[in-house]
Amino acid sequence: MKKVQALGVVLAMLYWAVPISAMSIDQNCTMVIEFLDNRAPLNISTDQIRNITFRPTFEGTETRVDSSSPAPTTTVQPTKKTSPFDGTWHTHRAHIKCCSYSTDEDYTFTTDANGITSVSGPAFPGKGKVTGNIFTFNYGPGNTVSITLSNDGKSFTGTFSDANNHHGSFQGKR
Repeated sequence: MKKVQALGVVLAMLYWAVPISAMSIDQNCTMVIEFLDNRAPLNISTDQIRNITFRPTFEGTETRVDSSSPAPTTTVQPTKKTSPFDGTWHTHRAHIKCCSYSTDEDYTFTTDANGITSVSGPAFPGKGKVTGNIFTFNYGPGNTVSITLSNDGKSFTGTFSDANNHHGSFQGKR
């Protein structure tokens, strides 16, 4: 966090040549830079920051950026986002009214820097977005899973349906 804040200060002072009054990163991972000259604050999503490199050199207490210096570089990568569903789950899937098939399987959920949660497992590999404690994802055309996380975050319950008229319950525990 401190590296990103320092980078924001350096970028703001170099690019706009205006002293800043405050710089912060909010709960949505957006860098907010406020200027002393009362211009509108600048909001930069940290997802938009990709491989920004600078070479700081120091003379006394004054900091300046010298691109001709072979000083070490610092690279800022976007922060990985997480969802409350991330991790490995032991699940039970049961078909209802279409057939009597049921099975126990392990699934892993991971969220990328863009907030897309991917599911890997034997029957429902797919991607989707988490909204609050609900995760809905598609695992092919006409195939959908919707699950709701428990209040303690240790289990979920939900349903699945597919294009072949199979549907049923889907539950998991950590």
